[in-house]
Amino acid sequence: MAFLECKSVTKEYATTTALKNICFSVKNGEMVAIIGPSGAGKSTLLRCINRMIKPTTGEVIFDGINFNRLNSAELRQQRRKIGMVFQHYNLVNRLSVVENVLHGLMVFDDEDNCLDTLIAKRVCATAFSNNNIAEDFLQLSVQ
Repeated sequence: MAFLECKSVTKEYATTTALKNICFSVKNGEMVAIIGPSGAGKSTLLRCINRMIKPTTGEVIFDGINFNRLNSAELRQQRRKIGMVFQHYNLVNRLSVVENVLHGLMVFDDEDNCLDTLIAKRVCATAFSNNNIAEDFLQLSVQ
């Protein structure tokens, strides 16, 4: 089974077809790059995948779940499993590079209150066997 699958995804605006019948699948662990010239629809495709915008037609299936069928609460819950760096990203200067990258992993309760603002440090410390390396990464500035 594919980890991510786009089935006949089309996105149309009033006078423009940004995506037309896009079909592909990505297996778990597979690395994929989306390349193309400016205006080719790369950002539109990514926004359709995480349903920041809804495709006009077609399906986006992520980890076996059809994102087109999710209500807003379900979609918010599923988005917590997806990391995305935007083309025009807004970094938080007071956070380290790692904390900015891992910011999407912050844990929120049902009322969207942050339960643990130090999760980036915990993830980083766990990810590296040498905690000195983890601390070095945490100290990197975004400037």
